[in-house]
This record gives sequence, C-alpha cells and structure tokens, in this order.
Amino acid sequence: MPSDNSIMAQARPRIRLRHVATDRPWVWLALGWQDLMAQRAVGLLYGAALAVFGWAMAWVMLTLGVAWAILPAVAGFFMVAPLAAAGLYEVSRRRE
Repeated sequence: MPSDNSIMAQARPRIRLRHVATDRPWVWLALGWQDLMAQRAVGLLYGAALAVFGWAMAWVMLTLGVAWAILPAVAGFFMVAPLAAAGLYEVSRRRE
C-alpha cells in the first residue's frame, strides 16, 4: 500500500522555470518608452488623469479630516493601478 507522501509526490505537477536574462528589464523599459513616444497623447492623458485623481482624493480626505486614510488609499491604489493601466496595455498591444 503506497504512503500518502508517495501519492502526493506523483500528483504534484512539474513546475518549469524559465530563465530571464538580467538585462531583459531594460529591454522592456525601452519598448515601453517607444510605445510612449509613439502615442504621447494617450500616455500623458493617462498620467495626468491619475495624478489629478490622486491629488483630488488627497484633498478631499484632508478636507473631510480623515488625513489618516491617505496612506491606506495609496496602498489600495497599488492594487487598482494594473486595472487603471489596462488602456495603456491595449494601446501597446495594438502597436505590435
């Protein structure tokens, strides 16, 4: 009769790790910069909109007297930011 450990070892899927060269992030940044230069208006509009939204949200919190909530709101922004950037991802995808 097989032990539980041998059954678990057989059922576990193999994980393949891919190698990423250490200079690869610089390539990604260069490609992102090319996208920004090709679609400046879209990138600047997104950046300006997010900056204005952040400042407006901070101003509202200060006005309402809940300045303590600014840091948790910033932390929450890091969760929402990838969704907010979905439009930029689409612009980049269409350029390819």
